[in-house]
Amino acid sequence: MRCGGIFDIAERVKIVEKLDAESIAPGFWDNQNHAREVIDETNLQREMLKPFQLIESTLEDVAFMLELAELEDDE
Repeated sequence: MRCGGIFDIAERVKIVEKLDAESIAPGFWDNQNHAREVIDETNLQREMLKPFQLIESTLEDVAFMLELAELEDDE
């Protein structure tokens, strides 16, 4: 089952990558209004990703600590 919307993290990551690529393209700053829109959208997408990235990082830390605990128990 696919939720989509705000929970489609992979799609948001793709959007940020696309916007980042656009922002380093030659002539990006030729149209100041468009450049500002791209930067604003990039910032919005990054902010929406932050909670998910924090959860992912926390889960990775917990998994690592559990591995260490298992190794300690084996000794």
